[in-house]
Amino acid sequence: MAYTPPIKPPLTQSQSELIAQMSAMRSLISIPRKVRLKIPKNEQVSIYEYILQLLAPMGIDPEFLFTAFLKQYLTPQKINEIIIRVSAKLAAKNKKYLPPGTVPSFNPSEREDAYEKANYNYLITNPLIMGGLTVATAALVPWLAKRLIAILFGKKAGDAIGLTDDPYTQEMYDDAVCGTAIFNLSSDSNKRNEDVYFNIAATKERLAKGDYNFNISCQGIEVVIPDNPDFLFTNARPGQISSSPITPAQSLNLTVDYVASETQRQRGESRDSNSAAREFSKTIIEKLTTHIMILLKPLFVGVAGGIPGLTTAYDGVLQVLSDSGIYPEATDFAPMSSCDMLSQFGQKMPDGGDSAGNGLKIAQILLNTFFQLLVAFMFRYLLKEFKKLVANFLIARAINKLERKKNKNIAKYSLFAGVDPDKIRKAQKYAKAVKPITKFIEFS
Repeated sequence: MAYTPPIKPPLTQSQSELIAQMSAMRSLISIPRKVRLKIPKNEQVSIYEYILQLLAPMGIDPEFLFTAFLKQYLTPQKINEIIIRVSAKLAAKNKKYLPPGTVPSFNPSEREDAYEKANYNYLITNPLIMGGLTVATAALVPWLAKRLIAILFGKKAGDAIGLTDDPYTQEMYDDAVCGTAIFNLSSDSNKRNEDVYFNIAATKERLAKGDYNFNISCQGIEVVIPDNPDFLFTNARPGQISSSPITPAQSLNLTVDYVASETQRQRGESRDSNSAAREFSKTIIEKLTTHIMILLKPLFVGVAGGIPGLTTAYDGVLQVLSDSGIYPEATDFAPMSSCDMLSQFGQKMPDGGDSAGNGLKIAQILLNTFFQLLVAFMFRYLLKEFKKLVANFLIARAINKLERKKNKNIAKYSLFAGVDPDKIRKAQKYAKAVKPITKFIEFS
């Protein structure tokens, strides 16, 4: 007699799901021991890149997030807070307690944080400090977008925008070349010295040429700022005249739109223009963070020229702190330029500890402070969207559970499908009538 294999009984949906979950758990537990789970810190992906990777599967366009960040932080109020926060941290890092009176005693492990908090509260409420800083910030902020665009597109764009040829502006162009090699938002585990110096040379050549170039769909795109870029800084369309200024965030968004339109003009594909907008908005955020020191330098030490209403009216918050006697040593902390950092330390800067030079110390504090603000902004939004995702998942799972329960009940009572309702009621009446007899029989 031929062998008849046994029939494998089918599984219900819940049984199949349980087996799949148990199998996944077993696979997780049985990871080979040779897999390296602890990656050295200098080889790990940066937190900025990791957040961008988390946004992608959630369907969140980072361009929207970058636009919201620019709108929130490129304002006089937020810039004031950044300057005061950096000044407070600088003093705390040098064991300086700024509020007058007796210095409270703190646990050594908590002293720096306590000093920083006390220094910030004192400076942000000090009319002597905030009075001049507020006026200076109001003069500087409208120029932030113009100077950032000059950093992106080079001196030709700066001349078209109307930047004057002064020492501060020249230092800004030098920083555009050296700054990227000093600080960037991406992981530098695979960055070699020869790549760094090649990129410096390439950046210098690109800025001298005066264009912004990138690749879309394996095709090179070159965008040049027009000879009359006033439409990027007013509410007028190209070719129109308007005296109504707009915010730096709006100017940068208009620049993103201009790059996208130029890409579509060159490529003829709306899909490519969307990719260009995303790429350029990401570049703006990264360049803003990388070059924040040179952009905000006038608020710390004043400048020799280039910004109307600021060059003669304000010597910088460090000078005010020193002259007022609040922090006499503050003028020793003139920020070090990116090119000086590169020549002294190469691409690997020191950790900024107590032994670091004063100019290096304030530069690192500002870079790290602005980077932390960016990451915190992105993470808060990511967390909010993740909570929505979890809530929607739980709702969907509950709906699925109710659906399975409904289908189960339908299957359970499918025996009575097509039966006359009157007959069902009669059967229920007869069952109720014979119930006492049934109990008597069972008892007997």
